[in-house]
Amino acid sequence: MGNQYNENGGLRLKNEYSQTGSDYNQSFDREMGFGETNSSNIYQSESSYNNPGRVDDSYFRESYQSTYAGSTQHSVTSIMTGSFMYMFIALLVTGITAVITASSPTILSVLFGSSTSLMVVFVAEFAIVMGANAAVRHNSVVLCGVLFFVYSIVNGLTCSIIFIAYTASSIEQAFFAAAAVFGVMAFVGKITDRDLTSIGSLCFIGLIGVIITSLINIIIGSTALDMAVSAVTIVLFLGLTAYDTQKIKKLAESNTGYNAAVISLWGALELYLDFINIFLNIIRLMGKRK
Repeated sequence: MGNQYNENGGLRLKNEYSQTGSDYNQSFDREMGFGETNSSNIYQSESSYNNPGRVDDSYFRESYQSTYAGSTQHSVTSIMTGSFMYMFIALLVTGITAVITASSPTILSVLFGSSTSLMVVFVAEFAIVMGANAAVRHNSVVLCGVLFFVYSIVNGLTCSIIFIAYTASSIEQAFFAAAAVFGVMAFVGKITDRDLTSIGSLCFIGLIGVIITSLINIIIGSTALDMAVSAVTIVLFLGLTAYDTQKIKKLAESNTGYNAAVISLWGALELYLDFINIFLNIIRLMGKRK
């Protein structure tokens, strides 16, 4: 699931997966701490089946390969569909939580009444992400789902500030703009045959530059620089959206042996954070304040 940028600051850290093809699942396992994958058994079985015997087994081999390819395609489709479905549910939960929080003076008073409260929320977000990483390593669907659900609620608490700072029409326009560009880049990531690993690496480097620039701008306090940072961040996360979509597809194709729902939830969190960062920076760039 990778180290995440704090979406409230508009950024997150992402671990890069540079391998492609059959090695992609091995990179994922090493990154998440799984150890050896089970996919080798699949390839060994296929290789063993294709060893020529004393009879012509080409018909059976072709039939096996056709069935195996169909099964793999179905698995990839299911995993990717699951990732987008879980992401949508998480966004819905975040939105509902944000609206309820913004409508409650009591909750707002507790949440934003002191820096301690906000610090607790930020620490909770970090802890949840770490717990989600552990859940993926243990291939636990239930724990992954619960932590993702809790994370979307906690994130909704902090995102409630946008309903206080911006007009409803600005929020609506920013959301649909984010959904449109996100959808386009996710589609590109799904259908392209080009390896987007290099693009993901460049975006990661770019985000480090954005972090440094943002820290400098805290001292400078330049509005123009803040707008420029938001614009660059949007572009970077659009690139990461395509990269993450392709990454989910490759992990699904690699047949790692882990639960499909776990991979879907992991991918959903990646896409969820991409979308949130795109949305927050769009509204910072073009939103109308109250």
